[in-house]
Amino acid sequence: MMSRCSFSLAGGVHGGFTLIELIMVMLIVSLASSMVFVAVSSGMFASSEKKFAREFAATLSRAKTSSLGRGRIVSFLVDGENRRYGVDGGKWKEIPSTIQVAAEGLVEKKEGVYAVVFYPDGSSSGGDIDIEYDETGKKMRIHIGKLVGIVSIESVE
Repeated sequence: MMSRCSFSLAGGVHGGFTLIELIMVMLIVSLASSMVFVAVSSGMFASSEKKFAREFAATLSRAKTSSLGRGRIVSFLVDGENRRYGVDGGKWKEIPSTIQVAAEGLVEKKEGVYAVVFYPDGSSSGGDIDIEYDETGKKMRIHIGKLVGIVSIESVE
């Protein structure tokens, strides 16, 4: 003969969530996702702000590397009138209208066009280039050393 075994769950355990529990979980998830969205969107703006300065500095570094590798003088140019920059003989890149660029200590190649000259021995004409963002007023300074042509970038208060 077969015997049956039966048992019951004690304590009134039920098989689902109540409406209030579901609403609380949805509220917590929505609050967390909104905080993540705010953090990510502000980080994206800050990174796009710094992106131009990094690209600008990277172009300067490529000019220095090109000079060392080719064994000849290479100039990094800034054309203020046409709002563009680039390496002599290369493709020009645009300076966005929301960014102001000011330089000190650069060589004037021709009217309105200034240069940082990199020499095959690693030295340069040197100078400082300030990049200011109109939207936030933040300012970045790119320093090009004369002796060894090191390109450094820093925030300016």
